[in-house]
Formats: sequence, structure tokens, C-alpha cells
Amino acid sequence: MASNGLLRECVQQLKSSKHDYEKVLGGSVEVVWQSVSSAIERHLRLKKGVGVPGLGKFSFIRDFQPLTPVFLLNDRFISSYGVSWKRPPPSLVIPIAELNMSVLGSEAGLPKDQVAQTLDAVCAFVGGRLQKGSASGRIPVGNVGFFQCEGKNLQFVFDPSFVKSLVQSSNDAKPNVKPAADPIKPTVQPNSVANRTSIAMTDAIGSISQLSLSRLVNEEPDSSSDKSSDQKNDKRDHHRHHKHKHRHSKSTPHLPLSTQSDTQTSTSTQSQQILPRFLMLDPLRAPPRHLTSDSKYARVQDSAYERETEDVKNRVARSAHEVEEIARRTKAAQLRYLQTKAEKSVLEREMNAFLHGQMEFKRNAKQQEDARRSSAMEYDAVKILPRDPIVTAAQRREVKLKLRRRLNDQVALKDDLAKQKRAVDQAESAYFLSKLQLHAAHEQEERAERQRIEREALVAGWTQQLAVRAQHEQLHPTRKHR
Repeated sequence: MASNGLLRECVQQLKSSKHDYEKVLGGSVEVVWQSVSSAIERHLRLKKGVGVPGLGKFSFIRDFQPLTPVFLLNDRFISSYGVSWKRPPPSLVIPIAELNMSVLGSEAGLPKDQVAQTLDAVCAFVGGRLQKGSASGRIPVGNVGFFQCEGKNLQFVFDPSFVKSLVQSSNDAKPNVKPAADPIKPTVQPNSVANRTSIAMTDAIGSISQLSLSRLVNEEPDSSSDKSSDQKNDKRDHHRHHKHKHRHSKSTPHLPLSTQSDTQTSTSTQSQQILPRFLMLDPLRAPPRHLTSDSKYARVQDSAYERETEDVKNRVARSAHEVEEIARRTKAAQLRYLQTKAEKSVLEREMNAFLHGQMEFKRNAKQQEDARRSSAMEYDAVKILPRDPIVTAAQRREVKLKLRRRLNDQVALKDDLAKQKRAVDQAESAYFLSKLQLHAAHEQEERAERQRIEREALVAGWTQQLAVRAQHEQLHPTRKHR
């Protein structure tokens, strides 16, 4: 068995930790890994896939002989620790089941939470060593094989004796295997509709070959059969109300030979209706006695039988062709699916590698920049600033006096501005009052002139009226008398 140096290093690292729970995990690493190895071996011997949480999965290639086990590393483990892993060719694998931590805990005698944490600690230790490139050694997995770690490379190698035992057990589990089918015809599942149809048609052909139409055609009713039928009718009437033991027996040795053959013929024709009903021989419509095997009736029956047999063969061939076409299309669809999946996985792997390279480049550049900045031997980037000048008390007093004089000047200027503004306001008020007085005097003069003119006009009107009245009196003196 391969050495388990990496597991011992993991145990030593966990036990040397300052945390108590890691020390507890270090004491349970070997027991838990032994339980995991036993569970993996047990599942693989039962031809079942199994997945190890955080590490990968063990499975078999589907529909491939001889039986071939494969190990697929977890994609998250690869991307997290930058592991160099040689991926197997893309192929369909059988379904897998994750390891049950409760079962592992019962086998190891530990709680399931401790088992899960121990397994995570082992995966983290191995991933850290692979990420640093300092991993070197093997991790055995029972009789199944071992993990080979070298630098950043990880590989799982199956034990040849274990693979040979799996192949031997799979061959021993098939003692009653049928002979290999025709390589031209595709393999069909036994539950498919086409397979059931072909099997039924093949049985029908075999049953048709067992029938003998010539015997039914050449059979002639005679007086002995009439007598036996009369005797049967009499016995049936006589024993109508009785029960006999021979009625419950399964065999019919006491029946006459003709009755037994007729019963078998009727049973076979009723259970397997091969010919159409209009071609089946009806006992009530027995052919005439003069019809023989070489008559036209027999030839018609034989030709109908041949046509029906040919139709059955054609249907079987047609169904086989359909099954072959379905198998071919299914295989083509599977190949297209595998090709698409392979292309997608290749693109994802290339993208992950590109992103990982970019991250590594940026991380290295940042580390170099930090190292360059933190180096104590570089004085070129240091800049010595000048000290502040020394200020004395006399200089401070002089500065204060300057500020005070400046403040006084500003206050005096502000007062002068206020006086000038007040003088301007007074001048504007006097000018406005003078203008108002002039305007009032002008309006008074205009009003006096207007009154004088109105008075003169009124006096002139009165004078004119008096003159007119005097003239009128002179012209009409009598009217004044009245």
C-alpha cells in the first residue's frame, strides 16, 4: 500500500495549532479517512458512483465494456487552489450519490459534524500544499488506489488488482447471458414497444407453421362422430344435476382422441388468431366431402397462409428497421450532446486559465510594488520640507498695529461714505422741493389767468345781452308796456 505522508503532515499541522477544535480534528483524521476509503471501495464494488464532498467523485463510464472506473476532480477545488489536473476524455458516467456523513460517523465512532469538518480540513490542507507547489507524496484510498501529488499536479491512480476484481465480478454476475445478437441489428431495450412487437410477430410465425390446414380441410365427419356426439348429448342430459371428480381434473385422458384433438385445435385457434376471421375454418361451415387437399379451396387457403406469413415477416423487418433508425438517431444525438459538452468544458477551462493568469499577474505586480515601497534603502522618494520661520513678540505687535490701522482706515472710509450719501440725499430732497414749489406756482398762475379769461368772457356776454335787450325795447315799445 502507498505511503500516507501527506496525511501525517496534515495530522501534525492540526495538532500543532493553537485552537483546540483543530487539535481535535487532527486526532480524527486517520479514522475519518479510513472510513471514507472503505465507503468508496464499498460503493465501487456495488457498481455505484460516489461523491466525496469538496474533493470529487468516483464513477464508471456508462455503457462501456470492460467496466472502467474514473475519478473526476471537483471544479471548485481546481479553481480555488489552481491545481494542474489531467481531465479524462468527456463521457457519460453513471449517477452518483454523495457520502453520508451519518454513516461515516457511525463507522468512525464520531459525530457527523466532526466527520464533515475533518474531511474539509484534509481537503484544505492538500489544496494549500498544491497551491504553493510544495506537495509531494501519496494519499492512499484503501484498495481502490491512491492520490499522487507532485508540485501543483494531482492525479488519481486506480489499483490494477482492484480494477481486475471489478471486471471479474461483473463477468461472474452474468452466467445466463444470451448469445451475442447480430452486429448489424442495434441493441434494443426489452421494454421497448418495437421489441415487444417483433417478439410477438416471431411467435406468430412459429405458431402459423405449427398449424395444419390440410388436416382440417381433409377431415370428414362420419357416423362414428355423430354417434359419439349423440352419446355425449345423452350423457349431458342424464348427468345434468350431478358433479363428478373428473370434471375438476386438469388432464383429459378419459376423452376420446377426436374430441381431444378438436379441443386442442379450437383452443390454439382461439388463443392465437393468426389468419383473418373470413379465412379461419368454421366447424359449422365444414367444406363438402368432395373437397380434397389439391382442390381450389386448399390452394386458396395455402396462398392466404403464405401472404399472411409474408406480411408478418415484412412487419418484423419494418419494425427492426425502425428500431435501427431510432438507435442510429439516438447515438447521433448522444454524440452531438457529448461534442457540445466537450466544447463548452474546453471553453470554460480556457477562460478559467486566462482569468487565473490575469489574477496572478496583478497579484505579483501588487506584491512587487508593495515591496518596493516598503524597502528601507530607498531615499530618493523622500522630500525634506523647510521649517516654519521664527516669529517674535515685536513682530506680532507690529502685525497687530498694521491690522488695527487698516481697520481704522476702513471705518473712516465707511463714515465718509455715509456722510456723502447723507449730503446727496439732502441735496436731492431740496431739489425736489424746489421743483414742487415751482410747479405749484406755475399752476397757480395758470389758474388765475384762466379765471380772468372766464370773468372777461362772462362780462362780455352780459354786456352783449344788455345791448340786445335795449335794442329790442326800442323796436317794440308796446310789448314792454304790457
